[in-house]
Amino acid sequence: MKARKLLLAVALAAAPAFAQQNVDISGADFQSGAGDARLSTVGREAAKSGKRVVVTAPQEWHAKIAAKIKAGGGAYGAGSPRLQAVVDAVAAFVTRPGTLTVALEPSAPVAFGSLDGGLMADPNAAAERIGLTGKHSQ
Repeated sequence: MKARKLLLAVALAAAPAFAQQNVDISGADFQSGAGDARLSTVGREAAKSGKRVVVTAPQEWHAKIAAKIKAGGGAYGAGSPRLQAVVDAVAAFVTRPGTLTVALEPSAPVAFGSLDGGLMADPNAAAERIGLTGKHSQ
């Protein structure tokens, strides 16, 4: 009887490990951008299933990842202090783990439908309207 309980306990504890999915992206794929699509797919699948995505990378990649984040953020929201603050916070979090806080704090209620294509075409106006904030602390 004790052996069955032990076996059941081990099986229950090991179940999350069996449910994990590992995706390896080589250094060459990361550098060239070829791994971006794979990461996007993993993120979409995780969002659908309510699972977390945990990304581990060698320490020497952290600065490169932060640079990609900054380049992408700069391309989308150039000139927006709010977007820049979020981009800087995420990049800092990648290089120096701690607490990352990204929040929407509009000064007045914002209807979801008001975030139409016209507003989203102007990232600065959208960030202001929804009160986008971001900060990193250690």
